[in-house]
Amino acid sequence: MKRGSLCILFVFTSLFSFTQTPQKKEYTAVRISSSPKIDGVLDDSCWMNVAIATDFTQSEPNPGNSSRQKTEVKFVYDNFFIYISAMMYDTHPDSILCELSKRDNAFFGPNADAFGFLIDTYNDGQNALFFGVTSCGVQADTKASEPDNFDDSWNVAWESKVKISNNGWMAEIKIPYSAIRFPKKENQEWGINFFRQIRRYREFSDWNPVNPEEQGLIHQSGILKGITHIESPLRLSFSPYISSSLDIYDGNTAHSINGGADVKYGINESFTMDMTLIPDFGQVRSDDKVLNLSPFETRYDEQRSFFTEGIELFNRSNIFYSRRIGGEPLGYGSADYLKDSNEIITKNPSSSQLYNATKISGRTRGKLGIGFLNATTANTFAVALDTISGQERQIMTDPLTNYNVFVLDQSLRNNSYMSLTNTNVTRDGDWYDANVTGTQFKLNNKANKWSVNGNACVSQLFYPDSSMPELGILYRATIQKISGSYQNELTYRVKDKKYNPNDLGYLERNNEAAVFFNQSYNIYKPFWKIIKMTNNLGIDYYMLESPRTFAKLNIDWSTDIDFKNYFTWGFTWGVRPVKYYDYYEPRIDGRYYQMPTCYDVGTYFSSDSRKRFGLSGEISDMPFNQRNRNKLSWGFSPRFRFNDKFNMQFFHHSESHFDDVGWADNVNDTIIFGVRDRNDIINTLQANYIFTATMSLSLRARHYWSQVKYKEYFALNDNGKESTTSYNQNNNINFNAVTVDMIYTWQFAPASELSFVWKNAIFTEGTQLINNYLDNFNKTFESPQLNSFSIKILYYLDYQSLKRRK
Repeated sequence: MKRGSLCILFVFTSLFSFTQTPQKKEYTAVRISSSPKIDGVLDDSCWMNVAIATDFTQSEPNPGNSSRQKTEVKFVYDNFFIYISAMMYDTHPDSILCELSKRDNAFFGPNADAFGFLIDTYNDGQNALFFGVTSCGVQADTKASEPDNFDDSWNVAWESKVKISNNGWMAEIKIPYSAIRFPKKENQEWGINFFRQIRRYREFSDWNPVNPEEQGLIHQSGILKGITHIESPLRLSFSPYISSSLDIYDGNTAHSINGGADVKYGINESFTMDMTLIPDFGQVRSDDKVLNLSPFETRYDEQRSFFTEGIELFNRSNIFYSRRIGGEPLGYGSADYLKDSNEIITKNPSSSQLYNATKISGRTRGKLGIGFLNATTANTFAVALDTISGQERQIMTDPLTNYNVFVLDQSLRNNSYMSLTNTNVTRDGDWYDANVTGTQFKLNNKANKWSVNGNACVSQLFYPDSSMPELGILYRATIQKISGSYQNELTYRVKDKKYNPNDLGYLERNNEAAVFFNQSYNIYKPFWKIIKMTNNLGIDYYMLESPRTFAKLNIDWSTDIDFKNYFTWGFTWGVRPVKYYDYYEPRIDGRYYQMPTCYDVGTYFSSDSRKRFGLSGEISDMPFNQRNRNKLSWGFSPRFRFNDKFNMQFFHHSESHFDDVGWADNVNDTIIFGVRDRNDIINTLQANYIFTATMSLSLRARHYWSQVKYKEYFALNDNGKESTTSYNQNNNINFNAVTVDMIYTWQFAPASELSFVWKNAIFTEGTQLINNYLDNFNKTFESPQLNSFSIKILYYLDYQSLKRRK
């Protein structure tokens, strides 16, 4: 009855509004015979007598209103390039904001005006390329996919210049066909939209109107016509690199010189192959390590550019987690168990060596996306030293492993799609293999108001001693209202007990069935002292999949308000109104811990980011109906912009768990839980000095301190409740992680870069608790630390550019 009532409410509330699909604007490009000089001065003859894209419409802060300033854009092309000129008129040119920033941070980040455009060369409303430039010349290029997914790691070589004048500022852009992909046909028809940001007004405006009440950006583009008889050139580029590094740890030094290359080859006009040979990822940013007391694996973001650039196609069905490739060896934690009693482990690599990786992706004329990724990692060994004989032996922790991902993604009408994804992990020798197959679909109605979507996945684990694979299943179905002030979503999802995609994917928990009902009411039109307001209500009902039994009920509410002085304030509230059951914390199948009811309340704020000084903060409290159990967290972040080149920001976050309850140990057949106090403190300092639009120096220093003090222990009964125990081990933890990343980069030529990196890392863990922050901080720096210095030069070589020069 309850489920039926929810469905009736969902349908009834979604029938209140209906809007016609707005007419798309059209622009006709012109072929030119003489190319413009890219200098930011729009006086070239090719810009004369060309159609103008103008009459921009605000999407923020007053959706539907005309932009406060006039913008004129022109688009021309020849056999090799597309060219865009943009005149951003401004009645107060002395008020144009112009803060320098790193590349790919043109919109939303710096305190600067910006111009950009989006091209959807296959006009499928789902995939596009974005190019942008700020008023001080900083470039941004991004791959975009619906709904609102952006890949900033995608970088190509293109030219742009800007210039500020008495009438405003101008931008001139030149993009080679080798940087984009388009179908092979005589008459091209692309989706296109132009964007402008006037930072002092916090205004975003678009040539083809973008309705913020409608999900997605790409399908709200206009139409570009007039491009005829162009051919995709041979897209072939090399990015060879050479690097040198010096590591210093506890008085020992290690030096290495490495070399390799990235290769990009256009197989045809639609498909591209990317390959990395002998990659060097030593300069990627340090992970933000944390102390994990939960039964689930910590997920860290991917930092390696090869696995972040152009990877959106491979993320269909959510079964690909690239950190598995070259990640922690499968047997990393078993090395200590495999050594003899008189041996010690002297070396145990925490990551496998990546030999090479290749990905092929593209989309056919029929809008079928095809993706293939392959990577190979080397045998990995721990080293055991015999303390009696002095001999060393190797213990294999990871065999030679091949990883494969294959994707088919068919774009359909109305921004819909269907996809099929397969991931496969094949290991050499007597190790198990894994295979996961998933399908996903999304079907929107013509007005882009309703969506039905879902996915289904099957995992297979092939063990050497078994003739049949171990099978697991996941399936999900969702119906959504995706436009209008009122939006909602109803989802049913099941993950069975044996579903396990974690050899090349990431899944926190299986054996779960859940129903989610989420709805939002958003106001985008300014009223009173408010620019916009968002309100969200979520009801989540969790069950164990096998046996099908109740686990947890969550109800959450959040409100976010942007005021006209650009002060942001938010409020969150949540409740778990009935006792619930944690089937994962005991770490043994079939056992559970009975959790008390609780609620949480929180608030946060952020000041106007256009000001020289800014401040944001947050605080939340979650009391439980058990002992004095409580979770209190708070944080603040001041930021200061010294000038248009130098900015600094400090982040502080504290989280205290009082009388927290969790797993502590297993003793024979008894599960031991502990009552503990836990305090986490994170301090992060981030500073950037931007010398020019192509040269920057950044510093990021982070200290994470987590302290866990056990106060008492109890045995967990079969009914999920507590009983007394004589267990009294010392499980206290004092954990510190200090990382420093200082990075200097200079883009000395298009897509070519010189980088110098200093990285410092200290990790400590013990049972001795230190109550004073400064005492703990000083003691941490008495521990051995790793200092790593590296320099890397990468040079971009493009076949078409070399051919034209010749």
